[in-house]
Amino acid sequence: MKGKYKAALALLLLLILVPLTLLMTLGLWVPTLAGIWLPVALVSPWKKVRA
Repeated sequence: MKGKYKAALALLLLLILVPLTLLMTLGLWVPTLAGIWLPVALVSPWKKVRA
């Protein structure tokens, strides 16, 4: 029974901490994804605004 308790606690922490971590690092990975997905014509002005 103790093993199930630990597994449930680990799953709960995982479900809370992973989205929280992604939200906290939003400013780091969103511009990278935008740089990959946006056309080159849009990426250049974006970089000028951020600089």
